[in-house]
Amino acid sequence: MRGASLLIGLLLCIWLWMTAETAFSFPLPTAKAAPQGKPEASTLEIGKPIERELAGGEAHTYRITLDSGQMMRAIIDQRGTDVVVAIYNPEEKKMMEVDRPNGVRGPETISIIADTAGHYRLVVRSSMAAPGRYQISIKELRPVAPQDETRIAAERSVTEGARLMGRETADSLRQAITQFDLALKLWRGLQERYEEAVALYGLGWSHNTLGEYQQAIHYFSQSSLLMQAEKSLEGAAQAEKGLAWAYLYTGEIEQARDFFSQSLQIDRMLGNIRGEGIALYGLGWAYFFAKDNLRALDHFSRSLQIRQATKDRRGEALALAGLARVYKRLDEKKSEAIGVLKRALELLRETGDQNGEADILSNLGWVYYSLRQDEQALDYFKQALQLCHKIGDRPAEATTRYGIAALAERKGQIREACQ
Repeated sequence: MRGASLLIGLLLCIWLWMTAETAFSFPLPTAKAAPQGKPEASTLEIGKPIERELAGGEAHTYRITLDSGQMMRAIIDQRGTDVVVAIYNPEEKKMMEVDRPNGVRGPETISIIADTAGHYRLVVRSSMAAPGRYQISIKELRPVAPQDETRIAAERSVTEGARLMGRETADSLRQAITQFDLALKLWRGLQERYEEAVALYGLGWSHNTLGEYQQAIHYFSQSSLLMQAEKSLEGAAQAEKGLAWAYLYTGEIEQARDFFSQSLQIDRMLGNIRGEGIALYGLGWAYFFAKDNLRALDHFSRSLQIRQATKDRRGEALALAGLARVYKRLDEKKSEAIGVLKRALELLRETGDQNGEADILSNLGWVYYSLRQDEQALDYFKQALQLCHKIGDRPAEATTRYGIAALAERKGQIREACQ
């Protein structure tokens, strides 16, 4: 029983790490007014699309001239970068901000109804470290129609859902589900099938993070079908990754592997390097649970190379954590897991990812535990516990407390272990 209990604790630790991997970045950065001295904004006009490269963390500003009461809808086609888009009125009041959970490929659409005549400012900001391209164009510029307020409300709901989903607490995820469900109903009313598929994906990932895997499979499946119907291969690949994770958590390893492999083929065909790195990472876990250590190492290593090449530091940390899990299983490489996890810890601290940091600290505790270096194990478990308290991560806290109890049991301190 003791061995089985320890296995449950270790698998939960792995689950926490896998849940953190998504096809989009959080938290959402906020687009701000450009400081004085920056280059002037480019003018954006209907019928004149602009394509540009966007460096990591960079922002581009556009000027749009609108009449009072005019409806404007702009589309930013993401081509290898994930952007946040905001619009400010002539008084520099932010009117709208959007960031859908559709990763680095696919459209970000933003709509407003001008509240006064004048020059409006649209800001496209990268939420990634690596560069990418995008194309921006004005899709509509016309008098207000009855459905416009519904469209704007749907855009707000899906963006708020993504923001709440990124916080990854039980309460925020329930709130995210409410927002995505509202967006889904609004988009269906507007017969916007692609947007409907994005909302379904958000519902799938929110339920997945809550551990409600059958609901997640239901929503991911619907999203995938709609994306295929809309001929959005990148959207279908993203939904298939969601399906793969949900099947992996339910123990259906072959199903998970099939969906990861399908998404990998699509990502390669589209040249979506970041998506390829995520799919390889998922395949690493699928092979890990199938006890195919060599294939797991191969896929984690290939994912790591892509994360490093694309400057995805958080993704690099995740791939390192995957490698460490395989190393821990292999006697001849077990001690190497410590150095790998410490490198992952450095990366997560650089990115400010405290949830990931807590999980890595707990993982380090478990590796030292397996090496019977109990003092080091206890030190890392205590660091993890302190951070879990700070950020309110109850599942990670439970796993860490279990590690501390396992150490106490090993020393024969039964009362302490029970506490």
